Amino acid sequence: MRRSFCGVIANIGIAVSASNAASPSLQDPAIGSHWPAESSFATPPVRAKPVPGSACDVADRYVTLQGAGRQDEITALFAPTASLLGISETVVRGRDQLTAHFSHAISRKVIPISFVDRGRECFMELASPRLGDDDGPYRLAAIDHFVLDQNNQIERLVIYIKPGIASAATGK
Repeated sequence: MRRSFCGVIANIGIAVSASNAASPSLQDPAIGSHWPAESSFATPPVRAKPVPGSACDVADRYVTLQGAGRQDEITALFAPTASLLGISETVVRGRDQLTAHFSHAISRKVIPISFVDRGRECFMELASPRLGDDDGPYRLAAIDHFVLDQNNQIERLVIYIKPGIASAATGK
């Protein structure tokens, strides 16, 4: 039976919520990070910490640079042949296209709330406030999937943004 990515994530979310009814977050001893079971947060959620030197450490640097408005430094995290599939649903390939892409990217306040690190791959859940409300309530906004090459550079990045958030970000 073939399952969609969203269906798998939904099933994981149900399992997390059911097994965590008494506590708002889970501790994953393998990665030393919490795993919130909520989709919205009245106050900024606790920032998850990746394992130093892991694929998620690179993902965390990406988010830090993006949130600080340092788009000119983001491209250095990518391999020369890297590809990115993001909000625009257009694949961006290679450093020249990535540089152009990030030069137009807006800086957003995002907080990684969980990391799942498996070898050269990292899944990261992100929470953010609504556009234009940096101090407002946070909500689960995106899941990013990073694949690193043998030099610990991002070879492939796929960004999934919740539909309501994606339409607000793109104006569509």
